[in-house]
Amino acid sequence: LEEGGVTVTSLFQSTIFNPDCGDAEGENIASLGFTNTSERHLARCEFTAVLTDGTQYHFLAEDIPAGQSASVFETDNAALDAAVPCESITCTAEFEEAAPLMADQIQVSVQGTQVTLTNIGGADLTNLVVTCHCLLDGAVFGGTTYSYPMEALPAGETLTLSAEDCYLGEAAVVRIAPANGNE
Repeated sequence: LEEGGVTVTSLFQSTIFNPDCGDAEGENIASLGFTNTSERHLARCEFTAVLTDGTQYHFLAEDIPAGQSASVFETDNAALDAAVPCESITCTAEFEEAAPLMADQIQVSVQGTQVTLTNIGGADLTNLVVTCHCLLDGAVFGGTTYSYPMEALPAGETLTLSAEDCYLGEAAVVRIAPANGNE
């Protein structure tokens, strides 16, 4: 899809607490596996899967890095009837040329859910938001991102924050930006 920028690998069922539907519990939830096969950061991607009986499923993923695989889940927690074939999958995607990580100013390291940020630039940084995905067995689990505010990171200093929403696996920092949304 998206001229080879997004590759869907599977449509399957999951019995989980759905991160893409407010952690609502569900059985046989429609689930979509895909990879950002572009060399760009996938800022936002909306998928629609249509079965041969006309049933539609909707999926949303945000901030998927270049080359990263993900499993996302139906946004209304709808169950997938595995006996009905999939007729089509479409998507609309928004890409960014570079990973939005402020890499020239902030060095990031992650251990489990602990995210350590070091200001390697010459200026104090204030009022930032660190956005993470839950990474489970090397793939993004859910299209939902989790945001953590960072009030101040003085030049040369290090700060550690806890990405507690990523408890199923480990945190993957996918965006660091000013809280007002402008980079």
